[in-house]
Amino acid sequence: MLSRRSGPLHPFRLYRSGRLCAFSVALVFLGSSASASAASASGPVSVITFGDSVPSGAACHCIPFGEKVANSIASTQGKNYAFRNYARGGSTSAGLLSTLKTPEVRTNTAGSDLVLVETGANDFSSSKAAQCRNDIASKNCYGPQLRALRSNLSSALRTIKSLQKYPRAEVMALGYWNVFQDGVVGHAKGNDFVVGSDRLTREVNKTIRFAARDAGVWYVDVYTPFKGPKGTNDPTSLLAADGDHPNGDGHQALADAVIRRLGPRTSLV
Repeated sequence: MLSRRSGPLHPFRLYRSGRLCAFSVALVFLGSSASASAASASGPVSVITFGDSVPSGAACHCIPFGEKVANSIASTQGKNYAFRNYARGGSTSAGLLSTLKTPEVRTNTAGSDLVLVETGANDFSSSKAAQCRNDIASKNCYGPQLRALRSNLSSALRTIKSLQKYPRAEVMALGYWNVFQDGVVGHAKGNDFVVGSDRLTREVNKTIRFAARDAGVWYVDVYTPFKGPKGTNDPTSLLAADGDHPNGDGHQALADAVIRRLGPRTSLV
């Protein structure tokens, strides 16, 4: 990817529902008896995000979509929420597998009610987008990376699901509106780039959907909320100035997509 390499990190948040705060700390507790790795019917809703700089909230200066989802679910259930953001700028699908080996991550994942994963964009280089526009999945273009993404992500999603100990816990894998720059910034790179990046994004989303199916978890379409069912909408209004990351409205669109996908399960996780 071009610029999903840096951004603010918001590792842990535990708050009351309905109150979104920008303060982040390494680890905090809700009362003296609440554990950072446990959840229950009476405890806070525990939501974790993994992935790259999109879920990390880079370039947004806003509440990232994962925390918006946590707040929405907690408000529906009349609970507090615990939010942990393990997303990092520049993270790849292979990097996610490494992250999941960390003892702290495994412990907190075990106690989660919902895990959101958005990764894969950094597995690909934009340098070939234009020249590979008519042969996206070939071995000389992005074919090897697409196959590696499915393998890595399937394994990561299975690991997450196997770690969760609560019967109603869910895992959701999000796709992308574009794995590279989009909107006016993307269009400034020329039509060949626009066509190539869109075709690759569709292949990446298909790969993520297959990986989610392999692991028995949910896939969340975020392409349509940003670009419409035919991919013809201009997503500039949902993007930060870099054209690569969502702005506040974009993060709200991502959160809304997750909540729609959860449907009635919003009151159950």
